[in-house]
Amino acid sequence: MCITYDTHQHNVENIYGECGEPYFCPVTHFTPEHPRAGIVDIPEFKPSRLIRTSDMAVVRGSDVHAPYYALSYSWEQSGIIVQGDDSENSARVDNSKHHIISHPKNKEDEQVSSVPVNTRSVTFEGLIQQICQDFDFQYIWYDQKCTIRKNPDDKRREVKDMHRIFRHAQCTVVLIPELHVVEQYISSSSFPRRANVEVISTSEWSKHVWTLNESLVSERLLFIGRDVHLWSYVYDRSNPFQTVTFVNQDSFKFLYDICTTSKDPFLASALLWHARRRNCTKNHDRIFALASLFPNIAEVLPFDYSRDLYAAMLHFYGLLAQQDLSLLCFGCPMKDQDDSNDLLDEMKLLPSWTGVFGHHGTTAAGARTIGSMWYHESYVSTASNTTWTVNGQFLQLTCNCIYASIERNAYEPYGSFKCVGHYEREFSVPSGSSHLIFNVRLDEQQLCTAHYADGFFLKDTHWLPVMVDSGQEKDEDGGYYKWVNNTITPTHSGGALLLVDVDCTECIILTGIVFDKNASSKAMPVIKQNDDGYYCCIGVCLLDGYAAAYHYPEPEREQTFIIV
Repeated sequence: MCITYDTHQHNVENIYGECGEPYFCPVTHFTPEHPRAGIVDIPEFKPSRLIRTSDMAVVRGSDVHAPYYALSYSWEQSGIIVQGDDSENSARVDNSKHHIISHPKNKEDEQVSSVPVNTRSVTFEGLIQQICQDFDFQYIWYDQKCTIRKNPDDKRREVKDMHRIFRHAQCTVVLIPELHVVEQYISSSSFPRRANVEVISTSEWSKHVWTLNESLVSERLLFIGRDVHLWSYVYDRSNPFQTVTFVNQDSFKFLYDICTTSKDPFLASALLWHARRRNCTKNHDRIFALASLFPNIAEVLPFDYSRDLYAAMLHFYGLLAQQDLSLLCFGCPMKDQDDSNDLLDEMKLLPSWTGVFGHHGTTAAGARTIGSMWYHESYVSTASNTTWTVNGQFLQLTCNCIYASIERNAYEPYGSFKCVGHYEREFSVPSGSSHLIFNVRLDEQQLCTAHYADGFFLKDTHWLPVMVDSGQEKDEDGGYYKWVNNTITPTHSGGALLLVDVDCTECIILTGIVFDKNASSKAMPVIKQNDDGYYCCIGVCLLDGYAAAYHYPEPEREQTFIIV
């Protein structure tokens, strides 16, 4: 796949992708984020090597006394990728098939003609040089020229420093060849053009685990398309909850979250949700790209491509579990056939607490975005007596818990259940459904209007009947059951189980660990006991969060579990 770059560039003015008049040399139209618009700080950290864009020569980073830029791109779009003997070895073939479109200037008014007169074929290196000249970037870093790929020690050092390289760059240049001006929107706005900015979230660039890493650690981003560019401050300064008319809502959230400069530590479950759906050239990169986002993990995890892949994965997940228990927030994917990558053989050997046999839950309400990617102390809360340690494949966890049972086909008729009491309406429940025998006592008005399994982008596998206290005649259990309906927007529910093991009949809810989705719901890890006496993680229990306290059917107990 090759890239076409037009020197006749438009600048995106707002979150809708609307553009002003084009101009030939972008550097003459400074934006607030452009380095030449103000004082530039020379970063203390410099990569080992940089590219001097005037002649594309490789120079030592320590000899450069100027800001540098970093390039984020998809390898597949830089040339033809030739696979080696195995998936761990590949090479890029550059046949000078990238294109640069140039435009003449009118002699009378020095304006740039909109009619292209010259299209030349260049190498990927020539394409990057043209972009850097147009934007006045004197030094740039990108892996193909600044890493000695055939030298294992050099590659290991560069990969480990990747987060520093992109974090200290004056700007990260992101190549999005799919981004361009959309002509049909000319008459829909006071702006002369609109760019298809929503394509960024579905572009080839967005499908790789390393580019996810690079965008998240960068201070600012410059997205460069065929004939348009977008500075990240356009989205960073916008309202993340703003209603978007032209731009797909999911795309807007994606752009906002990778463009924001107010970034807290990363949330493990959200990162793993997105990493699962991204590709990598080498299998080890799936671990190394995530590890470099956590400085304390990057310091102790060997970035060694010759290391056994299973050992590297187990080591990484163990370090991650020690610092962020949102690793346990996973369940059954919402779709039977999800768009995630197939499990590697090595991943199938990992313990259950890594969540690889399910799908980690994001906390972005109802969207496949990086929303709520950032870790907040209130998201994962643990009781004071909750402790845990990791030793190899074993997670030893001590916390409060309650036991619950699951019954299948326990109620007749299978087609529907009538809600009694204040709400006289029928709820449709599919035949063969399962129900959690775990009675939560709530007042009538405290029932939520919907459960929020879709907020985690996971599928509810079992429904929770809620025992409602009322003044009417009560059944033998002392209350009335309410059931969630099976419509697109559930009406009433006490909660649900989101499990990867849908056939289990007994489970344990770890009430000492709570994942706070929002004010309307909360989730807790669910485990079950294996035949060998050890335990395994099988998902989460999601409960209505409106009630200040839940009356469990039995007192919580403190217990120690060895989870494998």
